[in-house]
Amino acid sequence: MILEAHQLSFGYGSAKVLEGVDVKIGPGVTAVIGPNAAGKSTLLKCLCGLLRPQGRVCLDGCELRSLDSATLAQRVSHLSQDFSSRAVLTVFETVLLGRLHQLGWRVTPDEVRIVEQLLDEMDLNQLAGRYVNELSSGQVQMVAIAQALAREPAVLLMDEPTSNLDLRRQFEVCTLIRKLTDSRGISTAIALHDLNLAARFADTICVLQNGRVRCSGPPGTVLTEAMITAVYQVEARTTPDEQGRPIVTVLGPSPAIRESTNEQVSTLRIKNRMS
Repeated sequence: MILEAHQLSFGYGSAKVLEGVDVKIGPGVTAVIGPNAAGKSTLLKCLCGLLRPQGRVCLDGCELRSLDSATLAQRVSHLSQDFSSRAVLTVFETVLLGRLHQLGWRVTPDEVRIVEQLLDEMDLNQLAGRYVNELSSGQVQMVAIAQALAREPAVLLMDEPTSNLDLRRQFEVCTLIRKLTDSRGISTAIALHDLNLAARFADTICVLQNGRVRCSGPPGTVLTEAMITAVYQVEARTTPDEQGRPIVTVLGPSPAIRESTNEQVSTLRIKNRMS
């Protein structure tokens, strides 16, 4: 299933966040990258129908606004970066809530089976009876992903699923997302800050800058030293790994940033001498 945005624009009040965005989320993993305030979270919210932008968002050619809420919730699942469970629920109950759009007054054996299989697939079955508020941040993140997948969506949108995780957990989460995307044949879009995670796990990278798409394509084409300097204002070196995927090494601020910083420091010193 393909999720597409055509000339998408959105703003909060008078502050424009997205402008003229065209993006295509197809089967596989698409990483949405860009600096802070580039519009990544807003884009994902527009793509799942949480926000009402100008322009068109289509799912296999059908506009989202023409779909009823139940159909949309089943086909497109969105995982925000601030997932939390304040209710006193077990892992099993929390994941089962992901099927809320299908549950009636009684939970059927099929619903239980689907959740059991998912927990087993994600190696979470040993946590099924534990309360979510007793888990580590990495485990909670895994439960959040399981809840999003419980809907059996065709499209999965994830906003910084590796935030607040250590390096090992980040790798584990991205490996899991890649595995489930391939095994289930779904279209996944992930907002990420880590360029090396994007290069390693994504088929396509979409770069947002100032609310616009700067470039989009395979990691080896998109993650260039020139792009990284222009978008992130840092000097970087990219070298291919054994599979030809770029490895990004940040060397420091770009020359323009260093010069600006030096000028600010010099100005401050002069003011201090005069005072």
